[in-house]
Amino acid sequence: MKELTAAIKQKKIIIGTKAVIRGMRDGTVETVYVAENIAPDVKLDLEQYTKTSGVKLVESGVKSRELGTLCKKQYMISAIGIKK
Repeated sequence: MKELTAAIKQKKIIIGTKAVIRGMRDGTVETVYVAENIAPDVKLDLEQYTKTSGVKLVESGVKSRELGTLCKKQYMISAIGIKK
């Protein structure tokens, strides 16, 4: 979680499932954090993309509302990617 908060402060994050998947395809993401309450089908998609792209997938252990608050956003966030 320290890596995530440091990346947020340095503005080295990508927010949102679609943007994170796009970043994995482009090779700009090194780690993906997912919310505790992410939809199972979305999590499965992310797991498949991380396996093929060699990106590390981390379950954050916090709910999507808390991830949104951590990123200083007023909405829920299911997936966050940390840029290389």
